[in-house]
Amino acid sequence: MKRDPLSLGATDYLLSLISAISVLLSAGYSVRNIEAGFVFTGLTILGHLVSAFGPRIERTWHRVSPDTIIFAMVAAGSIAFAGHLNQFLPNMGFPLQLMYTAGLCWAIAFGSFFAWRDSTLLFLGVPSIALYGLVGAFDTFPGAPFMFFLFLVTTGMIFARSHLRHMLRLASSAGEPNLERLRRYEWKSLAGPEWAMVSAVGIVVFSALGAPFIRNTVQGVSAPLRIPIRATPPTAASSSGIGSGTPNPNRDSLRVGSGPYGRPSHKIVVYARMDSPHYLRGEAFYRFVGNRWWAVTMNSAPIPASDGVSDLRGRNPETLLPNLRPFPYELSSATNHLPGPYFPGIPAQIQLGNSRRVNLREDGIMTTGLDSLGALIRGISFEPDLSNPGRAIKPPYWRDSFDEVSISFRAKELVQRTLRGASTDYERAERLRSLVAKTITYNLQAAMVPDGANVVDSALFESRQGYCDVFATTLAMLARHAGLPSRVASGYLVSDESRGRGFYRIRESDYHIWTEIYFEKAGWVTFDATDGANEVEGYGRGDEWSPPPTWWQSSWNSTAANIIIGASVICMAGVFLWDIVRRRAPRLGKVLIVRDERQAAAASALDALERATRTPRRFEETSSEYASRLHRMFPQAQIDQEGLARAIDRLLFAPAGTLDSAATKTLAKATASLRKVKN
Repeated sequence: MKRDPLSLGATDYLLSLISAISVLLSAGYSVRNIEAGFVFTGLTILGHLVSAFGPRIERTWHRVSPDTIIFAMVAAGSIAFAGHLNQFLPNMGFPLQLMYTAGLCWAIAFGSFFAWRDSTLLFLGVPSIALYGLVGAFDTFPGAPFMFFLFLVTTGMIFARSHLRHMLRLASSAGEPNLERLRRYEWKSLAGPEWAMVSAVGIVVFSALGAPFIRNTVQGVSAPLRIPIRATPPTAASSSGIGSGTPNPNRDSLRVGSGPYGRPSHKIVVYARMDSPHYLRGEAFYRFVGNRWWAVTMNSAPIPASDGVSDLRGRNPETLLPNLRPFPYELSSATNHLPGPYFPGIPAQIQLGNSRRVNLREDGIMTTGLDSLGALIRGISFEPDLSNPGRAIKPPYWRDSFDEVSISFRAKELVQRTLRGASTDYERAERLRSLVAKTITYNLQAAMVPDGANVVDSALFESRQGYCDVFATTLAMLARHAGLPSRVASGYLVSDESRGRGFYRIRESDYHIWTEIYFEKAGWVTFDATDGANEVEGYGRGDEWSPPPTWWQSSWNSTAANIIIGASVICMAGVFLWDIVRRRAPRLGKVLIVRDERQAAAASALDALERATRTPRRFEETSSEYASRLHRMFPQAQIDQEGLARAIDRLLFAPAGTLDSAATKTLAKATASLRKVKN
């Protein structure tokens, strides 16, 4: 059966499918949840199949078609209920901060079931463009430019095909019986290539100039190195407490084995003045459920400030431990806002510089209720004596649920062998730390730990690679099995390598996660399993995040891609310039372009008309619109407006090799009349 030239075809749906898949996979890679991208892709493939074999509705109600209404409702519902839909995605879906990103993906997936017309098929590109803007802001997927180029090409082809069908419909409604014949003539491109070229160039220029600004702005606000917020599990308490249990933004949970959040660079975020390197602790996590650490609600009390100084001595039990060594510190922001709060050691005294009070949790973690502390923090902290830390005991606020450990029998045997002959709890903890350090290789690009897989087994016996969260979690689970109360802490690693002239430079790439074990005479003691571990070259601890080379980044593929992109740009520019010369410079066109008699007559007549009125026809104008504009500008001229429009159309749209002398005379008469009025 012959296909209707006015209806969508298999080629249109295939182009739309490629366009949608490119953006959905880019979104999945950008948030490090490619499985979710595959879910969206599967739904979109099914949706395009349903639309391709679904209804063909041409009737409209007040110029609005039923599928347009359904599409709008589905898109709005996808964004409004993105949080509920997010629960159906693998790997716990998208981070809460990026929920609208998931909503846009759902809008594309569900909207593809109702792409029955050109308008709805093209409208799939609207959330796609928004998603590519967000992908550029995340800056976590190196293949995004290639995918975006693919999206532009396929979307441009869809637009051109849709535009041609629209023009054919207009011709059909005007009584033209042979649509296939009309496809061959130049009128079909009157309002297409120029706008497509201008739009594509505009998007490319905006992306090149605006994307870095948007990325820096968004990353500055969303703090890419912080932990995505997630809803707490049903069996766990809500979140870390500020005041009376209010959630602490950006610190509610930590997904283990998903790699660094964002793209940590060597950008300096904090300058620290201290006598020696100390970890800057920001948050602590106690409950481990489903490959994720969850912060829990704890009692918290505000600490009064005198002249901007908050004294924590005596209020935090760890400040009362024996043999504590005090040391002063100063933290100054290298950005607009100091990320945090992050503090070294056991804080004893804090001066925020703005009279803001802090809240002290019963586990020694401080909060302020805000995400930044300003530009400068001064204080005094304590460092415990580790020569005799005593026994590992549970702190007063320890809960039975924290003791839940899920490790395999072979992991338990490994712990038993490792601890055989150890005489003190501190030695046992150090042996476990050394075991993890010797077994796991540090790799910023380690494969993600799949949902349902045991993190400890995956790290010790299977992949044997991981990011710092894998090291910290593995050590914490092994320590808990051995009866050593442990937690996971997050913050910044300050090392000797970052030391400058009297201060330490703390960079984005220094964001870190480690294990802490509680001892009766020392409080929480840091055990960093990444210290001394083997590292993958270029992807080790403190290295700047960079993507692993992919197949399209090989030298020959990169060269081929550059050639293809360059050739495409040259061809598009050539077509654009060719059209300008052909229609806007007919005299030059006679030299550069071989024209038949009809084309030469049309170009000459239009050129004479435009020069006589000094009013060129815009490339988006139809003949009727151009004639109407001339009539409004020169009302004194006695011209037949409709006759002039028909004459232009007869010259432009006549079959090749024919010449309409009547149309030529009409144009010449109108030109003379307009020239007379103009002069």
